[in-house]
Amino acid sequence: MEGYYTGRISSIDAKHGFVKVTYPQENNIVSGWLPLLGNEYNVPEVGALVATILDEKGEGVCLGKIFSYGQPPPVSDGYGKAFAGVKITAKDGTVNIDLGGASVVYRKSTGTLKLSAEKIVLDGYDPT
Repeated sequence: MEGYYTGRISSIDAKHGFVKVTYPQENNIVSGWLPLLGNEYNVPEVGALVATILDEKGEGVCLGKIFSYGQPPPVSDGYGKAFAGVKITAKDGTVNIDLGGASVVYRKSTGTLKLSAEKIVLDGYDPT
C-alpha cells in the first residue's frame, strides 16, 4: 500500500499520539502504529473514519478524522478547551479563561475585560 487511503481507527495509543487504522477496501489490512497529525491534540475514537498517507513500506501518518454525512463534525454553541488546569470557553462573543484561582472574561459586545485574582498588576504597575 502506498499513497492516500481512508480507513477506520482500530487501536489508539493516546499517551504517545499514535493510532492503528484498518482499511476495509484493502481486505481489512491493519496499519502499523501511525502518528497523528494535527494542530490540536485530538485523538479520534475507535471506529472513526480517518485519512492516512502511506509510503511504499506502509509507514506514514494519520492526517485525522474525516467529516461526512455519516460522520458529521461536532456542532456546538461555543468553544471549550481544558488543559493543565486552565479552562477556556467562548460563546456569543464572550471569552472566559479560568486559571483556577484567577480568571479573565472578555465581552466583545461591550469591549470590556474583567480580571479576577487575589492581586492584579497591570502593565508593570503595582498599586500596592
